Amino acid sequence: MLTQELSVLFKAADLQIRQKKIRKLAKAAVLKWP
Repeated sequence: MLTQELSVLFKAADLQIRQKKIRKLAKAAVLKWP
């Protein structure tokens, strides 16, 4: 089913976006750390 493939792609993209946000937050935290 095409809709199933699309939902899988959207989930994968959502995970990648979350990982990028987590990395940015981690980098910011490391930079702020004394």
